Amino acid sequence: MIDTTKKTLLTILVLLCTITYSASAEDTGESVFSLNGTWKFKAFAGEGSNYRDIVPTETDIIIDNDDDRVKTEGNWQTSTEPERETLMWGKDYKKHFFKPGDKSNLKYFPSLKKAGYYEVYAFHPFGANQNIQYNIKHKNGVSTDYLSGRTQCGVWASLGVHEFTGSDQEYVEITSVAKSVVVADGIMFRPLDSKKFEESKVQSSKAHEVNVNASDWLDLKVPGHWGMINEYSNYSGIAWYRKHVKLPSDWKKNDFERVRLKFGAVYHLANIFVNGQKVGSHRGGLTPFEFDVTDFLNFDGDNIIAVQVDNNFIVGATWNWGGIIRDVELVKNNDVRISYQYIHADPNLTTGTADINLKVRVENKSGKTRKLSFKSSISKDSELAQMEKSIKVAANSTFEFETTTSLTKEQVKLWHFDTPELYQISSSITEKGKVVHVQSDRFGIRKVEVSDSQFFLNGEAVRLAGFNRVSDHRYWGSSEPQEIINLDVDQMKESGANFMRIMHGTQNEKLIDRCDEKGILLFEEVNVRHLSNPEFTAPGYPLVRQWLREMIERDVNHASIIGWSVGNELADHYEYGRDIIKYLKDSLDDKRLVTCVSNSGWRKTQTPENDPNTFVDIIMHNHYGFQGPANTVFQELRSKWNDKPIFISEYGVGRHPTTSLDEDLKNVSVWNKEIRFKNTFIVGASLWTYNDYKSGYAGSTEEENRTWGLVDVWRQKRRFFDRISKENSPVNGITISEFDAASGKGTVTIDIKGPTDYPCYTMRDYSLDYEFKDRSGKTVKSFTKELPTLSPMDELWSGEISWDAPKDAFSFHINLMSPNGYSRYEEVIHFDTPSKPIITNVIESEQGARIYFTPTFDASEYFVTYTDKANNKSESIKTINPYLDLDSLSNNAYSVQLFAMNPAGISEGSTEHVLSPKGTILPPFVWKTMIRDSKLIIGITGEIGDMTYEVKYGNSKNNLNKTVKTNARGMIVADLDFTGDVYFKIKRTNKDKVSSWSPVQKATKG
Repeated sequence: MIDTTKKTLLTILVLLCTITYSASAEDTGESVFSLNGTWKFKAFAGEGSNYRDIVPTETDIIIDNDDDRVKTEGNWQTSTEPERETLMWGKDYKKHFFKPGDKSNLKYFPSLKKAGYYEVYAFHPFGANQNIQYNIKHKNGVSTDYLSGRTQCGVWASLGVHEFTGSDQEYVEITSVAKSVVVADGIMFRPLDSKKFEESKVQSSKAHEVNVNASDWLDLKVPGHWGMINEYSNYSGIAWYRKHVKLPSDWKKNDFERVRLKFGAVYHLANIFVNGQKVGSHRGGLTPFEFDVTDFLNFDGDNIIAVQVDNNFIVGATWNWGGIIRDVELVKNNDVRISYQYIHADPNLTTGTADINLKVRVENKSGKTRKLSFKSSISKDSELAQMEKSIKVAANSTFEFETTTSLTKEQVKLWHFDTPELYQISSSITEKGKVVHVQSDRFGIRKVEVSDSQFFLNGEAVRLAGFNRVSDHRYWGSSEPQEIINLDVDQMKESGANFMRIMHGTQNEKLIDRCDEKGILLFEEVNVRHLSNPEFTAPGYPLVRQWLREMIERDVNHASIIGWSVGNELADHYEYGRDIIKYLKDSLDDKRLVTCVSNSGWRKTQTPENDPNTFVDIIMHNHYGFQGPANTVFQELRSKWNDKPIFISEYGVGRHPTTSLDEDLKNVSVWNKEIRFKNTFIVGASLWTYNDYKSGYAGSTEEENRTWGLVDVWRQKRRFFDRISKENSPVNGITISEFDAASGKGTVTIDIKGPTDYPCYTMRDYSLDYEFKDRSGKTVKSFTKELPTLSPMDELWSGEISWDAPKDAFSFHINLMSPNGYSRYEEVIHFDTPSKPIITNVIESEQGARIYFTPTFDASEYFVTYTDKANNKSESIKTINPYLDLDSLSNNAYSVQLFAMNPAGISEGSTEHVLSPKGTILPPFVWKTMIRDSKLIIGITGEIGDMTYEVKYGNSKNNLNKTVKTNARGMIVADLDFTGDVYFKIKRTNKDKVSSWSPVQKATKG
């Protein structure tokens, strides 16, 4: 029993741990109150749909493309062969290639017999056009919607709810304003209950009001996304968030302070309401925005913040994670504040000094002119320099100014991917001796330059490797908590990433912070993937300019960001590239490199007179096999723009056919030969991709994943990971001459990649870390040898190492380590074969079986042998998965043994297990389990034809008393109302078959 005093202290501690509130206004002129955590969530009927739920019924009206009620204008072709293994409705579909000014269309006239509300759906196989235009003529006029022909293929995708009169003049028209192939197949009209729909519309229209009873709304975490709820895993449309907020007790309304409501990002459209009043809107799902809400807040009582979100915007192959995906906070400032500061440090590589230029914007929201003293301090461990200035800011205006200083040679430590040195700048404005506001940022000092064929970091010509990382996780989506960001950056660095384009769109700032700290050079890109996007308005593109401003003003001080990209794989974009690049350099940042990522410059039709590669500082090209031989493409680019280096911003050597960890892409080594020792104007390359990601794109797996990654959607390493780590190393290998553990010494030789190899760079302050491990993986002895500077010109380095070998050593590991703690190459020597493996479970199926086992440190892969009664012995594939599936077995008994392997040999076989193929289909395999946010998260495999998945779970093996059933693919989320370990089992329904249950498994927090 807890006594009263202890109970009070415990309560205070809990409150301190659960409320994020920075009460530092007296020192900094700013207080921050976090609104992260649980919000209420609801989607109203008729405002969106989950395509997994849409199965035609007898009451639905379906019009196929060859129906008499379909009228065409233009040359539409009939096709019976859907592309990319997608599905069509009926026996064929229509397609047409649109050209500029093309007025072709295809109209479906339903002539509905009953007036009322109908939800309209479109069904189509794959088509290249990313903005197929649907014009729906209904009772109240014509509504326009857009679908990508590349996503949601072979499913019924919603075009919204519309009221129809039954007139024969009502229709659904398919057309396009973009140059590309449009596909047209089936259109479905689903009648709705008019009364219920009208009631839902009323409820939705009142969702922002103060007195709404939201007790039946669902709980949803912010930052997060609504796909964390099984029913909304594939939901596209409008949904609502609400949160009750009571301001901190020391926040009082007055005439000299303002409060802003800040959103890190809301995907994709957001309407913001405070206490029933609309305070603003934002379009764009990846950039930050804010509103002054001072006059909308109740400082003495409850506040209701409501957010209407629409995620219908789908672009490219990445998932449209809907919701409030990044941090939300209220920020209180004085009515005059520093709203922006940009520090640029320019090092002099000859003298070792650095010039500092600081650009500052001060905002005055008061009704009088303010006379202020500005002071900025630069520090690293201690204060190094100051800048001061007296300024005057007119009423209700902003004032920008610049100031400069310099750092001495002794004060300058250059930021580098191996030594990411960071500095702090703290700027303040004071009025009559009182601090009004303080703004602090981190920055780095590094010099980035390009010549016609080289990329220089701090004066050194380097060729660097990296990845495209998709801001995606199967549970967290694009909200990405710190734990997944930390893991990703560590694994990317471990696999050789030093320089990369991190995909299309403004990134989570926490990721960029981490790249600052760990050393990855970045190009950040605005989320512009096709100029036919109906949100954009040519020729000025005001929305693009807004997104660029929001991205750059937030991220401009990050040391890791060395350049910006204004778009990805655009078409007909000469004027766009020219004008937007000029805008960026003139108005936002004239210090960094600027590019426009292209996949078209290699084409014969593209020239310096019509392609924006002419205006970029560095050509960034996305290369895939359809373009032809890599060397041919590279030479074509070089022949047109021989004054610029080239960075391969994406290269895809193939997509893994399954989600298995066994997948590997051996041809990456062949591809790399196209830039090794030749095409030296290529200064680096970023593989597509570091990670698998969820997608509705044609060709995705049954789990709805795009499988390009070194790691899967749960961050489990594939075989491909080790291959890429070796490919991306600055050395070709490490050898130990005639290694003998008992001798206690050896000669190590490092084969260093030369100046025209890839990647290549100088290794300063590196070390050789070597250790002995026991059979469980525990380090029993470790040693370090400091290395001299290793240059690409050195070719080889040799040196002696020594050790005192322990008696129980199982393996010897030697790593080339960077000064910031990442292995750049590992060599392992095993002294013994693996221990005897154990089969933990076997599930028999109608023509096969699944063998479960637990991988151990001492083995690198596994296989099974299976012998029938006639003594015919077969051997399975070798795997790094924690299971093996046997299929195409006859109806006989088999004796099965599991074997483990490592470079030293093969283990003794496991105890034999006898199986007789029988029963039904196999259950899903569980890739990953997590316990987070009082939820059990299960990552699973999927098969073609899977309809539903069922999980039984509880707090012990014998008490699986809770059930969740869903049609969500790839992931299942179950609510937990208890703490501790969770036990569960899972099965699936595939068409008319129900699988057996999986073995009961245990999930633990952590």
